Amino acid sequence: MPKILFIVTQSEFGGAQHFMFNLGFNIQNEYKILVCAGADGGGEFLKILQANNIPCKELKHLRRSICPIDDLLCVMDIAQIIKNFAPDIVFISSSKAGALGTAAAIFCRWFGRKFTLIYRIDWAFNDPRPALERKIYIVIENFLSKFRDIIIQNDQFDLRTAKINGIKPKLGFKIIHNGIDGNALDFLDKNDARNFFHNKLNTDLNQFDLIIGTIANYYKTKGLSYLLDAMAELSKTKNIGCILVGDGPERKILEKIIKQRGLENRVFLAGQISDAYKYLKACDIFVLPSAKEGFPWTILEAMLAGLPIIATKVGAIPEILENGVNGWIVESENQKQIVEKILWFSAHPDDRHSFGISAKQRAKNQFALNTMLSKYRQLFRAIIDKKTNFIDFD
Repeated sequence: MPKILFIVTQSEFGGAQHFMFNLGFNIQNEYKILVCAGADGGGEFLKILQANNIPCKELKHLRRSICPIDDLLCVMDIAQIIKNFAPDIVFISSSKAGALGTAAAIFCRWFGRKFTLIYRIDWAFNDPRPALERKIYIVIENFLSKFRDIIIQNDQFDLRTAKINGIKPKLGFKIIHNGIDGNALDFLDKNDARNFFHNKLNTDLNQFDLIIGTIANYYKTKGLSYLLDAMAELSKTKNIGCILVGDGPERKILEKIIKQRGLENRVFLAGQISDAYKYLKACDIFVLPSAKEGFPWTILEAMLAGLPIIATKVGAIPEILENGVNGWIVESENQKQIVEKILWFSAHPDDRHSFGISAKQRAKNQFALNTMLSKYRQLFRAIIDKKTNFIDFD
């Protein structure tokens, strides 16, 4: 049976991990797989893999931050895993794992190991960061791309920026959108979902005329401070509540903003919640104010929950949403536009309902899990059968 080694930087259950679980779970009877994840992130991803009998391993030296000693030890760990597992395909996702995993792959190839190296990435240089830092990321990715066989992108924006910056894998790029199984999502109805938050937050959400919700790790790139700024403006005239499900390094900053803006009784940091999608129907509108995204799972989950969406014009979002049909697309880092679209939904409840119906239908029709799985199966089969010349690269 052919073998695939998956590597991701953190062990939280974020977008990259969600993708790897869905793919690994569905191909485990066709390929022998091993999933490796770093120690940072709390370990939820590894627990989910173990609960579903998917072979996995923690890379204790793989950290999100730069640490030369740990990084070197991680390269050695990955090289040893490649030697012992002998994969036909090494599939890496996320920047840090991408750099260290590629270094390990180069080392192993020097000693005759043969495998196809796939890198699936939302480019870090598209994050809002200083120009010099962005340039460093571009130089590193440009150099490492020469040793990667295939780079998979979630969206046209990442593909365009990669090509503009001279990034060129040995074989080519492939765009494969994320897919989701809508039938597998067991949403609670609005009352049960609101009761859950009532017990968790000790707050009755029914006191508000409208509930805004999001699911996101508390990272700067998620732009949550702009949503809080919007809530501060809205609270002057509207009785609106907001739930932010997630956690992360920006939590203290968000707590400070909430206190400074006097939002303690209307904005709630709910923390990490397992299977958070179940409670989406507690909300009336889903807002994702990210400054940078790849292909966010939470958008698809919110669409399948029948929620109207407000999201920023970043990453794959313009490819997921139809602006003015099932959601509103706004500029990133622009709380004024978030306010305008929330007010529009508030004033047009019938349109809010129709947007939600349209969103659900689009998610089911355009971003089905089976479509994604079919494309990966075709790609992996071409690699295993050594027919990569038949792959339709983008």
